[in-house]
Formats: sequence, C-alpha cells, structure tokens
Amino acid sequence: MTMIVGYHFSDGAVLIADSRATWESPTRRKNIYQDTLQKILPFGPKLVIGFAGDVQAALAVAAAIQKRVQAKRELQHIAVLGPKFGRYAKHEFKTFAGAKRSRQGISLILAGVDASPAAGGKPNEVQLWAYESPHFHPIRVENDFVVRGSAIPTVQPFLQSNQLELNSQAGGLKGKADWLISRLEGELERSGDLYVGGLFQVLLIDRETIRPMSYGRYSLDPDDEDDPVRMEIAS
Repeated sequence: MTMIVGYHFSDGAVLIADSRATWESPTRRKNIYQDTLQKILPFGPKLVIGFAGDVQAALAVAAAIQKRVQAKRELQHIAVLGPKFGRYAKHEFKTFAGAKRSRQGISLILAGVDASPAAGGKPNEVQLWAYESPHFHPIRVENDFVVRGSAIPTVQPFLQSNQLELNSQAGGLKGKADWLISRLEGELERSGDLYVGGLFQVLLIDRETIRPMSYGRYSLDPDDEDDPVRMEIAS
C-alpha cells in the first residue's frame, strides 16, 4: 500500500504521494521496501493522475485510459473526463484482474485544469476526482481533501482536525504544500507505518498550470549522520 493525498482549495489543489514500493520477498520473512517509485504521473494536457495500491494494476489501468484521452480530444477536459473516468477504470481494472488474477485493489486520484467551459466546466477551473476499485464510483472533491492508501487511519483524522490551520497558511498553494509536507512527515513518523516512506512527490495545481514542487531537507546537527536529501520531479 501507500499514501496519496489530494487537497482542493479555493485557489487550486495540492497532490502529494509518498515514494515507497513494498515487495513481498519469497526468501525473507520481512517485506522489502524501496523508496523510488513515482506515484504521480502526467496524464494529458493539464491532467495528472496519482495512484495507491497494486502498482502493476494502477499503471495498466492508467495507461489504457490515457490512450482514450489521447484519441478523443473532448476527454482532455477534466470536466468531461472526471465523471466518465470511473466507468473506464472499472472496465480496465476488470480486464487486468482477469488476465493477472490480481486480488489487490487500487485507488486513483485525477486532477486537472479545465482550459475551456466544456460540458459544464468553467474556464481555468481546477477539479479533483477520486476513484476506488472495484466500482470506481466518481467522487468530486471540492474545498476538501481525500486520502487513499494504508495511511488513511493516520492522515485522515489529522487533516480533519487541522483544516483551519492549513487553510490559514500564507504563501498560496506553496505555503499550504510546505505545511502539508512537514506536518504529514511528522505524523507518519510517529505512526510507524512501514508501508509509507521516502520523500513526498508534490504537485501544485492552480488555474494556469500544473507545477511539480522541488524541496529537500538537511540537518545542522553535527552528530546527525543522515545525508541531505532532495526531491525533484524531472519529467
């Protein structure tokens, strides 16, 4: 499992995912953790998708739907794609599960900026949608948040209790993202959830564009043996 958070604000949205992949080892009793998995992916013009759960299934479903988006211009508007995406995902997930016999579920979060008022959308409107297997009922998230993955028991109540503080942060979407990064890291560290780890991947989605957020951390403590780390989505 994993963690992905989508937070919709009045001025846009922030999408955050961890970077940990968990592998079951046939020769060891403990799972293997690797903190290099990209869980937020470009999906189309001003469209992005994030996932939690079975990696192969999520990537297969996303790739199949992306072909539809590329082939049909009208689907490149989030206002058109958002309500239909769940139906496509249900079909592709069923196809994948039948071929691979996968029993693991997936969660998907779709975000984007509508460039035109197609199908009832508003110009430059930021929309955030969430879907959950096996039915993938479309849930539009407005001025609220959605959490998916094993971190739900930790992250969901924390965000519910701190929405006022988060919304009062200065600095626009970046200020809110900075708050989310630091506070969620602390909460997850205290929870001891081994299925969530690595640096967060962060996207800022405003009314003009989708921007990856680069950040890092280092310690001024001379006895701290941790190396400085930095996260940057290059492509």
